[in-house]
Amino acid sequence: MRFCAICGKLESKDEPLIDNLCWNCYREKHKLIIIPKNIEVHVCSSCGSYRLGGKWIQSKRFDKPEFEAAIEAVKKYVKLTGNGVIRVLPEGFLGKGRIKLKIIAFGTVHPLIPNYEEKASIIVKVRKTTCPTCIKIASKHYVATIQIRAEGRKLTRNEITLVNRIIENTVYREIEHDRSAYVVEVEELSEGINFKFASTRIARLIASKIKNEVGAQIKETFKLIGINRSTGKRISRLTISVRFPPFTFNDIVKFNDHLIRFEGFKSGKFIGIDLSSWSKFSINYKDVWSNKVEKIASLNELP
Repeated sequence: MRFCAICGKLESKDEPLIDNLCWNCYREKHKLIIIPKNIEVHVCSSCGSYRLGGKWIQSKRFDKPEFEAAIEAVKKYVKLTGNGVIRVLPEGFLGKGRIKLKIIAFGTVHPLIPNYEEKASIIVKVRKTTCPTCIKIASKHYVATIQIRAEGRKLTRNEITLVNRIIENTVYREIEHDRSAYVVEVEELSEGINFKFASTRIARLIASKIKNEVGAQIKETFKLIGINRSTGKRISRLTISVRFPPFTFNDIVKFNDHLIRFEGFKSGKFIGIDLSSWSKFSINYKDVWSNKVEKIASLNELP
């Protein structure tokens, strides 16, 4: 008859020894929860985002982002010896940037031992800092500019309203998963409006939406502004020229001897009414931007 080398409990058919230990002693010697010596997480004091695994993550708990950061850090760095799942519950602030959390694991350290619950406590150190995005916001750092212009004329009030709506809606949708999706600065000029962005992706997305909405012409240029000292790579800024067509809603244009009242842009074509037949008429995008369409007058200029 064998017995446990630590507590002396006799081996049974229902509970065979594991490495000369009973199940209780085996579990005591082989903890299910493996806690690292130190866990530290950085939380942005401005926006509440936290750094985890080399990435900054926007907190979903705007009231207490430190708790979310500490919980997610524990989930990432605390491991289980065997198979199982863990839950992490906050217990409270201890002061000096320390948060105490309770870990509840359910699993087993050995195939012979049925699943059981194990609890442990851990203290996570939270350090307040400023994330790269907030630093860029404070410094008005931008990487892309959209220049909104109209070909041979000034932008109308309705066109400016349309651009602002597209930008606001796009930023609202994208900012949830991309913290660089914001407008850094707006410049109102006599020739149009410049929008500066912290993300080239967002700038391109917005420019594309404007093009699809009004048939604008898009051109991209890059300007070298420096060299990254650590990587040696060139640092460039993107400028996207977004030009509205030379005519706007209700203008009268001429195309291949047809007089057309312009009514909008849809499915890649400029749509209007042929004034000779009062029938629908469409003009290809390329024809407009290859100077084959001539603006005759605005509707309010006609006698």
